Amino acid sequence: SADGEKHIVLIRASKLMGGYIAGGYVAEQDAIEILQKEIKDKNIDNFSGACKDIQAGIEYGKGQPIIELENEFLKPKVKIQSNGIIRLNDVWDKMKYEFSHGKPRGTTTYFKELDEHWTWKKNTINLFFGRGGHGKSQFVTQLMLIKSVKEGDKWGCFSPESYPAEDFYDDLIHSYTGKSVDQRYNNHMNFNEYERVKEFIHEHFFFVYPEENHTVEVIDAYFQELKDKHDISGTLIDPFNQMSFDLGARDDEFLRNFLRERKRFDNKNNLYDLIVHHGKRKSSAKSEGGYVHLETEDIANGEMWTNKCDCIICYHRPNYKSDPTDNSTEIHVLKTKSHKRIGVPGCTYMTYDSAKSRYYWAMNNPLDDMNDVKQTEIEAIKPNANFSEPLHEQSEEFEYKLNTGEAPPF
Repeated sequence: SADGEKHIVLIRASKLMGGYIAGGYVAEQDAIEILQKEIKDKNIDNFSGACKDIQAGIEYGKGQPIIELENEFLKPKVKIQSNGIIRLNDVWDKMKYEFSHGKPRGTTTYFKELDEHWTWKKNTINLFFGRGGHGKSQFVTQLMLIKSVKEGDKWGCFSPESYPAEDFYDDLIHSYTGKSVDQRYNNHMNFNEYERVKEFIHEHFFFVYPEENHTVEVIDAYFQELKDKHDISGTLIDPFNQMSFDLGARDDEFLRNFLRERKRFDNKNNLYDLIVHHGKRKSSAKSEGGYVHLETEDIANGEMWTNKCDCIICYHRPNYKSDPTDNSTEIHVLKTKSHKRIGVPGCTYMTYDSAKSRYYWAMNNPLDDMNDVKQTEIEAIKPNANFSEPLHEQSEEFEYKLNTGEAPPF
């Protein structure tokens, strides 16, 4: 009968409303009023009985809460941005240039052997890791310093383990001059040398240590300010475990979100990205006389780092355990995003001269030619451009300007 069909429809609607109530999408009193209004409009003979059916149906439906709404009309609409789709013609000028001149490759570290395994490339996440206290921070900042001296690059540095800032800057000055800032050592610099080097370090390195919590959002806000005001070339986070994060989040979830946001930040600002991290404390694989170098599985959440990082480099001192004064150093490049454009994974052997605070390969350090530099030369330091070097050791912007006399179309 017609009344029987109305009763069935009412029970189904009441059960559905119960599910929405349990799912938190509608208040129970609002649901009851809506259903009562509907049955009044249908001229139900037994209104009080219908109200009891509504209550019974709602109670039954509460036991089956609706968690996700599949109705497309209830889903939030995504606003499509006009720049979210990239057509081929949008990038055709760059494609033509790369077709004629080759794909852009990483630029030199100024250590010839290291260049075979790893080179500088923007918009790549580079993870440097190793055992704590062995000197990986010193190595990374020296690579940055060399790039500043040779090419004029500027850096935003979140390095709380190097705090206070004066220690961080003194270490850079020591590496730059090859002379200690500590007057207790025989190879210390005089104050005139100290003062005239100061301006170069001041212009190229920015120590980030905010009073706020050191969250990803806060640190990136400072990095963005440095990009906007000083046009920094890259960022350093050293070490990763000094970042503040949501205590309610799992480590792997935080790391996945952190690396995803770093990639977006780098691509937006066209930056070099350097992250320093420690290996697991339990990593103790030994070789005769010392430790063997760490592998990616020796990093906490190593699988996530391996999946999300473009390049992974292990800093290793093989003889440190048996002789902490032995400064033999191995740089193990374990992963690169592109073997053709960045380098082929492998190992470079170096030594560290603690008196000069410099790393040497084949008795060479690119900073050696900066010794005893005059005041006027320091003030005139500009990015170097060696015209004899091949394309992959110069930036693509520089090569395009050299060949055409114009700014590149990208």
